[in-house]
Amino acid sequence: MDAYEAVLDVLADFDYSVHHNDEKGYEHLGDGGVSITVRNGDSDDEILIEFSDGKIALFFGNDHDHFDPSYDDEVYWLVDLLDDLLHNRRCAASLYYNTDDFPKLMATSFCKKKETSSYEKVFDYVLKLSGYKEKLMNNGGKVVYRFFDPSLNFEEKIEKKSQDFS
Repeated sequence: MDAYEAVLDVLADFDYSVHHNDEKGYEHLGDGGVSITVRNGDSDDEILIEFSDGKIALFFGNDHDHFDPSYDDEVYWLVDLLDDLLHNRRCAASLYYNTDDFPKLMATSFCKKKETSSYEKVFDYVLKLSGYKEKLMNNGGKVVYRFFDPSLNFEEKIEKKSQDFS
């Protein structure tokens, strides 16, 4: 399956632009590299897809994922993720913990819309790591959910809780 063509098929009804590595500002793509920016009306919430050095990266919000186009299943995952993001069935979730100066990014994840009711499930993989849950609970924080349709964006505040988390 040709990943580039599959991505363009998903984008057929959306406003996007294609840039090549020989354009100013896109030299980082390397030989034959391509960058696709999917615009979202008046919003700054764009999706960026880069084809470079035999790999593909999709960026949205603070989140990103990498794909290897030599495997059909990874191309299918890319196409499904892109389609879900464009149709607001998935979003980019960012988990922050509070510091004295500003919230600090702890983790990111693409998640299904229905999963936004529980940040613990979305970020289960990071909250299991030693010290991460404690840092979040001792300092408080927030989760930011960003959809392609910015009217769906929201934040969830995480209150500080001092207790034993073992």
